[in-house]
Amino acid sequence: MTSKNKIITSFGSGFTKPGEPLYNEIEQIGKNNCSKRLEHFAGGGYQGTMEAISKGANPLAGKTIGHNCKRLDKKTEQIH
Repeated sequence: MTSKNKIITSFGSGFTKPGEPLYNEIEQIGKNNCSKRLEHFAGGGYQGTMEAISKGANPLAGKTIGHNCKRLDKKTEQIH
């Protein structure tokens, strides 16, 4: 991607569902960032927060780059 705009990276959960408060908040972040001419590099957008941030940017013709990886079908333990 060649751009003069700043690019941000977002990470999140694929288990957040549309209509949940976190999903709605992340979707709004996508809209806000797009209006500030920030571009997104996010996960593949299968579902959850990666989908939400992409959906937020979409109505404003925002640019997003999706990076796909093997989909996890169940929650895994977090390792700290």
